[in-house]
Amino acid sequence: MLKFRLQSVSRFHEMDGSVIIISNLNLNRMKPESAEGKLLLDLKVEHGLQCMITSPTRVQTLGHITTHSLIDVILTNNPELFKNCGVYDPGISDQELVYGFIKEKVKSQRGKIINLRTSKSFGIEKYRSRRP
Repeated sequence: MLKFRLQSVSRFHEMDGSVIIISNLNLNRMKPESAEGKLLLDLKVEHGLQCMITSPTRVQTLGHITTHSLIDVILTNNPELFKNCGVYDPGISDQELVYGFIKEKVKSQRGKIINLRTSKSFGIEKYRSRRP
């Protein structure tokens, strides 16, 4: 049920038993005492999730008052998947972008050693015609 709800408001991805949720939940994580903050905290605790974003993702200035809120999140039950996460301000709005780099797993392949090449099918005329 929760998976269906989260899919409707966010990007929900399961990878090898790990859950990654990237979303603009509009729940301010910086105010855990508020109703919306408690909802997000309950979601994290109930499902064993950790928020990878810790900086404000929205900074609003109205007159002399500046407010900071963290409403865009990357939640995961496996923080070791990420190499780096953070926020980026493109300068086009009051909302910053969230990003996360996942550690890559590259399979190493053994080199192939060739000891002998056969020239049985080598055509000297064809080779010369290809040269500049």
